Amino acid sequence: MNERDQLLAQLLKISVAQLQLALQESTSAVNTLANSLTEIAASMDTTKAMSQASNLAQSLNHGISAMQFYDRLEQQIEHVVTHLSDATALLEQPSAAGKERMAAKRLQLEQLYSMESERLVCRRILSGESVEQALANSKTQLAQNSSDVELF
Repeated sequence: MNERDQLLAQLLKISVAQLQLALQESTSAVNTLANSLTEIAASMDTTKAMSQASNLAQSLNHGISAMQFYDRLEQQIEHVVTHLSDATALLEQPSAAGKERMAAKRLQLEQLYSMESERLVCRRILSGESVEQALANSKTQLAQNSSDVELF
């Protein structure tokens, strides 16, 4: 496989991985949000709402944190669009211009991502791992260093 085709394949793999990662993260967040909203609704139906203010506040905080998944999902989908657009541009360019663009793209790839989960997947795929391996290994590594809120 020539250098251009290898980079195109890597861009497509990264795109697939980003979509799968977005789906995995959003499912968990949506479930958390649904549970939090259910708890809030149940608390409001009781006459003991004042005494349950602490539980209600905690449920609201969980719901708000779970909504942050949308920001991550939107960002990941924007990155997929960028990769697919870049792959198309590489296919359409003559080989000399394509080589310059490929070198620039390799330098830009990791800098594009603001979330550690995305950077890990990108690094792993560029180093030769399959999409499945990159997702599994990144998930394991992130679980070891986990926090509920990722700033981006």
